[in-house]
Amino acid sequence: MFASTRSCASLFSLFFGALLSFALPTLLHGQSIENLSSDGSDIYEQHLLLLNPAIAFSSGKLVSIGVIRESHRASVTASPQGNTQKWNFDNNGNGIFGGFLIPIGGASLGIRYAEMRDELIGKTDQQTREFEESYLTKVWSFRFILDLTSSIRAGFQYLTKRVENDVYGSFNINADDKTNYRGSLNGFRLGAMYEGSKFSVAAYTAPPQRGKSEIEGEQKIITAPGTAGLDAAFRSGREFDIGLGMTRWYYKRDDRWEGSTSPNDQRDMSLLGLHPQQFYFETLGLRFSSRYRLKNDVYVVASISQIKGVFLSNPDLIPGDDRDQEEDASRLTYKLAVNFRKPRFSLDVGIYFDQLDADNFNDNSRRLGIGSFADFERRAQSTQIKFTLFN
Repeated sequence: MFASTRSCASLFSLFFGALLSFALPTLLHGQSIENLSSDGSDIYEQHLLLLNPAIAFSSGKLVSIGVIRESHRASVTASPQGNTQKWNFDNNGNGIFGGFLIPIGGASLGIRYAEMRDELIGKTDQQTREFEESYLTKVWSFRFILDLTSSIRAGFQYLTKRVENDVYGSFNINADDKTNYRGSLNGFRLGAMYEGSKFSVAAYTAPPQRGKSEIEGEQKIITAPGTAGLDAAFRSGREFDIGLGMTRWYYKRDDRWEGSTSPNDQRDMSLLGLHPQQFYFETLGLRFSSRYRLKNDVYVVASISQIKGVFLSNPDLIPGDDRDQEEDASRLTYKLAVNFRKPRFSLDVGIYFDQLDADNFNDNSRRLGIGSFADFERRAQSTQIKFTLFN
């Protein structure tokens, strides 16, 4: 099936060309692309967009490609105690991922590439002008899976990430005074999985990533959160499966949490852009999923996830350092998907709905020029398509 590189290239071009309009959601604090589709069904999925590097369901060659389309709208009241402003945000983007996994004796090797681009438009009711920002993330990852026994495997994944952001970071910035910067980060993940006929369980850990960026001639440390997770699947028979998952987030301090200034007019701004979701840190995610077999090769999957988090704006703190400075908030994510399973391929088509609300939170850093916010509301929906070929 994979006899020539030319045939694989043609397959990638055909699939991505047909689905180029699909996009990826805004990533909170540089989180990984896998967080965007992670749910309670992770342990019985058959693609390469998974957090645990040990999860794999092919003893032969595997090629996995996919796209995610998302749009979200958010609004918040800035300075609710005086000089009140209403801020509104619209986000859309484009993204793809693709990779392969090949067996080598009692192990497997794989490479995956993901590219995510977000285009954010911010507005305030005190101005007619629209503020457009862009965020681009490129990630290469290498995966190694070792079969310890017929039912137990271990996995290692090394990741290198490149970010390119073009931001205003304030509604008081002139059109020609945006900040454009690039940065790179590296990290790894370790995972293990036990796969049984009726019960499977998997666990992984991924320390926070650290890297550097030169922003207007100044070296800054940039980070991406680490995660640790546990997944389990219960198979009651051929017709019905239940999946459970838990994810914990960990953070390292990022120099971009401090306020900065624009390159030309030296006005106060945030290097993380205009969106107040930059103050939201995910801490714990709980996931539940059920999969029902409609007929021989077709499954319906329903999933719900609750992701707990906090709003925190003190640039010297990470979540958990000082609970008195944190405002709790939870995200809810719902998923409905259809899975097609064949001996030579699998196709997953899913729709996700996501919501995040907060009554009020403060910006002690004042990097957005405002000290307090209220009535934050974010609504998102995405369509995710993942296609995998097996040999």
